[in-house]
Amino acid sequence: MKVKVWIVTTEFPPHHGGGIATYCKHTVQMLTAYGHEVCVITPDEKVEDFVLENNHLFTIYRFKPGRNQVYRHMGYVAALSYDVSERIRWLMEKIGIPDVIECQDYLGIGYFLLSRKRTLDDAFVDVPIVVTLHAPKYLCDEVGQAPLFNFPDYWTGEMERYCLRAADHVISPSNFLASHLLARGELEPTLVSVVPNPFEPEDTEVHVKDDTAFVCLGRLQYIKGQDHLISQLSSFWDSGFPYKVKFVGGDSFFHPRNTSFAEYLKRKYQGYLERGLIEFEGLMPPEGVREIISKAGVLFVPSLFDNYPYTVLEAMAAGCIVVTSSSGGQREIVEHRKSGFLYSLCGDPTFSDVFRDVLALTSDEKGSIRRRAQQRVREVSGYEAVIERKLESYEAAIRTSKPNKYPFRVHIQQQPIIQTNRQPGMLSIVIPYYNMGEWIQDTLDSLMNITYQKYEIIVVDDGSNDPTSIKRLSDLERMYPIRVLRKQNEGLALTRNYGAAHAQGEFLAFLDADDCVEPTYYSRAICILKKYSNVSFVGSWVRYFGDSQDIWPTWDPEPPYLLVHNTVNSSGLVYRTDHFITHGLNDPKFAYGMEDYESVIRMVAAGCRGVVIPEPLFLYRVRPDSMSRQFNTYMQNFLYRLITEKHRLFYQSYVHEVANLLNNNGPFYTFDNPSFETRPPISPAAKDSFSGDLIPVDIKWRLFELWKSKMFRKTLKLLFRMRIDRLFSR
Repeated sequence: MKVKVWIVTTEFPPHHGGGIATYCKHTVQMLTAYGHEVCVITPDEKVEDFVLENNHLFTIYRFKPGRNQVYRHMGYVAALSYDVSERIRWLMEKIGIPDVIECQDYLGIGYFLLSRKRTLDDAFVDVPIVVTLHAPKYLCDEVGQAPLFNFPDYWTGEMERYCLRAADHVISPSNFLASHLLARGELEPTLVSVVPNPFEPEDTEVHVKDDTAFVCLGRLQYIKGQDHLISQLSSFWDSGFPYKVKFVGGDSFFHPRNTSFAEYLKRKYQGYLERGLIEFEGLMPPEGVREIISKAGVLFVPSLFDNYPYTVLEAMAAGCIVVTSSSGGQREIVEHRKSGFLYSLCGDPTFSDVFRDVLALTSDEKGSIRRRAQQRVREVSGYEAVIERKLESYEAAIRTSKPNKYPFRVHIQQQPIIQTNRQPGMLSIVIPYYNMGEWIQDTLDSLMNITYQKYEIIVVDDGSNDPTSIKRLSDLERMYPIRVLRKQNEGLALTRNYGAAHAQGEFLAFLDADDCVEPTYYSRAICILKKYSNVSFVGSWVRYFGDSQDIWPTWDPEPPYLLVHNTVNSSGLVYRTDHFITHGLNDPKFAYGMEDYESVIRMVAAGCRGVVIPEPLFLYRVRPDSMSRQFNTYMQNFLYRLITEKHRLFYQSYVHEVANLLNNNGPFYTFDNPSFETRPPISPAAKDSFSGDLIPVDIKWRLFELWKSKMFRKTLKLLFRMRIDRLFSR
């Protein structure tokens, strides 16, 4: 069977030469060589808008990121993921629907594609989506001593984790990474396949090797193990070993030392650098790297944590003697002492033992290892060895039955629900009303356009005392199919509870008397509730109107971030009525507000989970006299104190994460969207020392987002004037 595959990636040749780009290049070549149809979707800063090219082998769609309005409402990485989902929707209308879409795990590029699929977007719901593991950023940051809780990197990690849970199938190139993620509970065992990365060497000739050429190839990063390698080599150099080691690869930022990793290594090992035993070549073009590999006698891969490194495959294919740590999928490639050498970072055999064995090799032994290395690459990663397993993983995704459980990242056992006798399928829309005569007709008009057919509208008048509002509601009661309940004034929390108690429907929605909804909101939400047995409530993104025209992208309410900041429009959710009445009734102690946020926390703590439709289907009126506009810092801190006291046990379960989120990003009221930057950017001096960036586009957009700050620009201008004044005063 011929398969139509779309590959979504942030890296593709010729603009990128890293592991992901190499994977995409060989995967495309392998699939097309066996007659399958391939389309690559990738961002490209070099195109004006987008380019859709079709050659005789495959189709490639390159688009310029930053053009979609969503970049105004989310940080770059999250916005790019949303942009990708929009581009794929357009492509499906343009060239047809693929049999399967494959996304990289890195940066959670498939997050919104999967989120829209799981929230039953018609465009994506029936398209199988595979996520291929390269190296999730959150794992790299964890091992690489980078900050784990700073926004937006923390949220990028949450997006990556969601992709692993929500995919129809996950492909891991190595048993090493698959086992690691399974042990952490971040993969479903039945939805993962181990398929080695494909690699077909272009040049199988073993070039003349320089036995004194020792090379370490890879980006300078703590996780890549160069620090560990130099510390191990130091005893050999101190004992008279005369040969230098050449380090080839771009630089990166080393957070614990607040400098580049290259500068850190140069300072730490200055003596060896001055003796000419260490040489940093920096980032090199692919042809330069190939030239170095072709001559290298020994190539070191000292990674502290790795997946299935192409560096090892390329070096073995070129006939290098590879000396690598066993902390990664490279141990599934290299046969110790036969096609290369493996050493343990914290056990036997040690690096010293292995390196002494390498130095003692005879010419014949070296030749045998080099020949076996080339043969081994073909056995484990040659196209012929990989293609069937790759196709089987695609077919597994296609066969995957549509789940009736939503893929939440955090498992929370649901507490018992008190079941009541309500009308199946009916939606009860409760509108709390207090002196809102100026706005309520807009709200009712929006409800007259909803696509969901079986509903009732309950307006609860909370003791209005404005004559105009009282008369207005009486007039509207005769004009619209609404049921009006009147009671004494008790506040918003008890008014919502009163309306819920009188609701007849299986489903329940709250709508403030000055807000509106898009026609499809309730239909979409109830479809999700009917589909997933583990979902208790549904929300959506919010579009502001009135005094603001902005959009608030909301997120699935999952701890620990939910305990730091509200992630949903909690005043406009759609619930299973019994779930809300059992675990979500508003607490009147929250007289200043946030009663709906506290309700969400209480429901989630009870295992009543919620999801967000990533579309602005709820319309929130922004007006100067609204309740939320009366908030101040003292009021917010008081309400958060009430929340943490009431949910002390729930917070204790996540105290480590909550403390770190607040320590890294500041108080909850200083941020509103975890996909945006909250910490100071990397210093220009450190950035200038890089020959490459860990996430070039992300750093670039961090600086751009900072530049958008008026205070930052004013500060720069002030510093510039001070500098000029000092120059002229000399």
